[in-house]
Amino acid sequence: MTTAKQINANKQNAKKSSGPTTPVGKAKASQNSIKHGLLSARLLLNDEEPSEFQRLLDNLIASLKPVGALELVLVERIAISLWRQQRLIRAETAAIELSRRTEHDHIRSQVESALGISYPNKVKDSYLQRSPEDDPEDYEYCRRGIDEYFRCQNAIDSGDLARLKTEAPILFETLEWDADESQSVDDFLHSYEGGLKDWASEQFKSWSDDLDKMNTRSRVLAVVELVKSCHSIPSDQDLINRYQTTLDNELHKAIRELREAQEWRLKTIQGSSKPVMDIAA
Repeated sequence: MTTAKQINANKQNAKKSSGPTTPVGKAKASQNSIKHGLLSARLLLNDEEPSEFQRLLDNLIASLKPVGALELVLVERIAISLWRQQRLIRAETAAIELSRRTEHDHIRSQVESALGISYPNKVKDSYLQRSPEDDPEDYEYCRRGIDEYFRCQNAIDSGDLARLKTEAPILFETLEWDADESQSVDDFLHSYEGGLKDWASEQFKSWSDDLDKMNTRSRVLAVVELVKSCHSIPSDQDLINRYQTTLDNELHKAIRELREAQEWRLKTIQGSSKPVMDIAA
C-alpha cells in the first residue's frame, strides 16, 4: 500500500520535472503535442504553451466538424488566425507598457534637467503623476493649521487648552482625533511625552512635510505636462492596426472557404445519393 510519505515524495519529484528548458528542446516538445495536420508544426513561439493551441484547435474541430484533409486544413487556418490575434493582443499590451515605461524614464530625465536635479538625487516616481493627496482642501487645511501653530505659541507653551480650542480650532480638532474616543484630551496629553508643546511641534512638522510634498509635486507636474506636450514616445499603433486587419481578413477568408468546402461536400453527397433514371424506360 502506498503511504502518505511516498505520495508526498512522488509529488516533490514531479515538480522537478519541468520539461525542456532550451529553445531547441522547447521547439521539439512543441511539435509533440500538435496532433493535427501540417500548418501548426512551426506556429508556436518558445514562450507559448503547445497545450493551449491544441485546446483551441480541438474545440474548433469539435464545433466545426471538418471532414477530410481539405476541411481539416481550413479549420487549422482558422485556429492559427485566432491564435495570432491572441498573440497580437499580448504584443499590443506589451508595446503599450514598454512605451509607458520608456516615456516615464524620458519624462523623469527632462523634469530633473528642468528643475536642476542631478545625480544621485532624482525625482520620486510618486511626483510624476497626480495623487489623491493633492486635494486642494487638504492643502488648505495644512496651511491653516500651520498658521494657527505660529499664532498660538503662547497658548501651546502654557498648555491653555481652552484658549487653544477657541483660537486654533484646526489644531485642537487634530488633537481630539489623536486622543481618540478612548480617552480625553487631558489624559492623552498627560501620557504624551513632552505634553502639548511637543505634540504641537510634531503636528507642525507633519503638516510642513505634507505641504512640502504637495508643493514639490505641483512643480514637478507642471514640468511633466510641458514635457508631455512637446515630446512623446507613442507605440506603433498604426503597424498593430494593419496587422490586425490582415489577421481579420485571413480569418474571414478561411471561414468562408471552409463553409464553401462543406457546402460542396454536402451537395456532392446529395447528388451521388439520387437514384439513377432507367434510360430504357
